[in-house]
Amino acid sequence: MSQASPGEEWQTLCEEHRAARKAQLAAFTSVNAKFLAIGAGTSTANPTQDESIALEAAWERLQDVRARMTAFVKAQVA
Repeated sequence: MSQASPGEEWQTLCEEHRAARKAQLAAFTSVNAKFLAIGAGTSTANPTQDESIALEAAWERLQDVRARMTAFVKAQVA
């Protein structure tokens, strides 16, 4: 079994980061839209529990990818 080169590994991390960031933005947008509607007086509906859970999960995924990217960079300069 061959190991990925540092460039390939970094590319994979970048792709994961892009997907995680996109998912986090989508989850945030959904929750934020409800808060904006409340602020504008056009709705009283808070984000659902599922929306809140999805936002938290997306945030945690994004933070995990960022931590792995940081670890990768530190390993490369060590």
